[in-house]
Amino acid sequence: MKYIVLIIFLLSTNVLAKNPENCQLTLMVADLNPASQKFQVCLDFSGKLTITKEQFSPPGDDRNKEKIISLNLEEASKLMMLAKEAVDFSEKGEELVSHPTYASLELNIDKELVKRVCNACPHWPSGERTRELLNAINSYFPPEFTVY
Repeated sequence: MKYIVLIIFLLSTNVLAKNPENCQLTLMVADLNPASQKFQVCLDFSGKLTITKEQFSPPGDDRNKEKIISLNLEEASKLMMLAKEAVDFSEKGEELVSHPTYASLELNIDKELVKRVCNACPHWPSGERTRELLNAINSYFPPEFTVY
């Protein structure tokens, strides 16, 4: 009985939701410039969509931000469908930039992990389906949380 109470407590305090292993969709995006912003997006199995934005900041000045929203089943299913269809996730594009992007997408589909990575991509996202996924994610959050 005490284990059930502990699990309910952990779920209610969002401890489990922040763990990528409890996400059905995990997206991480970072510019390889250490002073740039980094984003992590998690869609957990209950439909909770969490975005964490990390910014470089001096010690003692925490500029990290987090926003959590709850999606209904239809919205969560649409995001998962777009993520599954983002087979162009690893396309690097042709344009050269000074600070390439690292991006990873992990999908937990029927207890099987599907992972897509774009490492040191000069222009990301370059694929149309990946842009559709990002546009859908960004539509749920205010502009300050725009994943790019």
